[in-house]
Amino acid sequence: MTWLWAETKYQVCGYADNVYGNTSDGSVAYFATTSNDNNYNWEVSAQGSNTTGIDMVVVRDIVSYAQGVNPERNININVVYTAPTARRLQTTHTYKWTGTLASDRSVESPTTQSFTTLSASDSSYVSTEMSTVLGANFVVSPYANSAYAATQPTVAWTTSPNVKSKTTNSVTIGFGCDNNNGQVACVVLNEQSQSTYESNNDMKPSAE
Repeated sequence: MTWLWAETKYQVCGYADNVYGNTSDGSVAYFATTSNDNNYNWEVSAQGSNTTGIDMVVVRDIVSYAQGVNPERNININVVYTAPTARRLQTTHTYKWTGTLASDRSVESPTTQSFTTLSASDSSYVSTEMSTVLGANFVVSPYANSAYAATQPTVAWTTSPNVKSKTTNSVTIGFGCDNNNGQVACVVLNEQSQSTYESNNDMKPSAE
């Protein structure tokens, strides 16, 4: 079987039949694919004697071309601007553009690390293109990449989900969690008995 997603639980059902119309009993197996690839960060910096209003999308597209990826895979594009100090002769404006190359759950190779690790010529391309769009008053620092680390590596319930009220066709669930700018999903299951859902982990829904 191919075209499966990484780090995902699957259920396989199968049976056999022959030319005489005989059919075997169905067989069910559960498995999970191997771990998903990691995201990877990148950054490009520049210093100049004036400010710039370059669009972050322009920087993303330059970097994406050098990486050889669809620009939409580069997410969390951001720019940090540092203004000159109060000293009269200090006129250096500093910019740092950053982004994250998201992993592709449908492929194992190449990895995000290999995509974000540029060759000398590709790194030079980024610097040249950035210098072109920024102008002669800016000096571009070399492109760099680094491993991605989640700001919130775990998420947990602060108040476990519980039934607040119910009617003949609806239910109100109460809960609390320490989720930081994430999402909460609720799934209603009724194909199996409640005891089956409680005892069989393969029947329980997951984040996938």
